Amino acid sequence: MALPMEIDGLTLDAVSRPASPAIEARILNAIRVRESRSALVATGSFSINELARGRGTSAAAVHAWLRRAVERHRLISINNGGEVLVPAILLDEALDPIPEWQPVLEALDAAGLDNWQAWSWIMSPSTWLDHHVPAAVMAVNPRRVALAALDQAEAAADR
Repeated sequence: MALPMEIDGLTLDAVSRPASPAIEARILNAIRVRESRSALVATGSFSINELARGRGTSAAAVHAWLRRAVERHRLISINNGGEVLVPAILLDEALDPIPEWQPVLEALDAAGLDNWQAWSWIMSPSTWLDHHVPAAVMAVNPRRVALAALDQAEAAADR
């Protein structure tokens, strides 16, 4: 018996659900991705306007600064419903990129992770770090996190 499912405040019952298990699985995966992204945003991020205000500059200048930082693997940016966000964990008190994240972000990019996946990797327990969260390990052992990201990239290259 199929159970009702709620999506964005609408309840779907067995009659209105897709007949194909493959379609249903894709819908459930999309819900999981959306929930995961919402949880990541809740961990802390800065919008372009917040960065501009905090850095004492214009939004246009922040856009240019952010584009260069992303190209150099110093930051990642996330498009969340049309709003560009930068994970707070990657920035210091002056809202500058923390340099220790650069080799990590470069390795995660080499592993083929998109920005959402990289942020998820940073904030989730990692088997490469004995199930510790990279963001927490970074505070005490940045080299270990960088090596874990390199291991991730090497494993991805072997696939």
